Amino acid sequence: MTRAETIEYIKTNCYGEWCKDDWRNAMDMAIEALKMIDESKTADVVEAVHAEWVDKGEDYVLRWSCSNCGRKDTHIYNFCPDCGADMRGSTDEI
Repeated sequence: MTRAETIEYIKTNCYGEWCKDDWRNAMDMAIEALKMIDESKTADVVEAVHAEWVDKGEDYVLRWSCSNCGRKDTHIYNFCPDCGADMRGSTDEI
């Protein structure tokens, strides 16, 4: 059921002569909340990528490598500077 269908259902089925003022006020607030959700902007989000720094041990200067994109670096960061992967562990650990 969409928000618009929910609003229509409330207007059609939840108002009547039997409807008390408190109930009517509650339904009006519910309708307004549903309208505000429809009018709000949505976020442009992407799924988080998790990776880890792999110790290549090949080269002392560039020994750390991102397991997602392969970037080599001298330092370990919380996020890969190239691909943006979260290096802080799995979502279970955060």
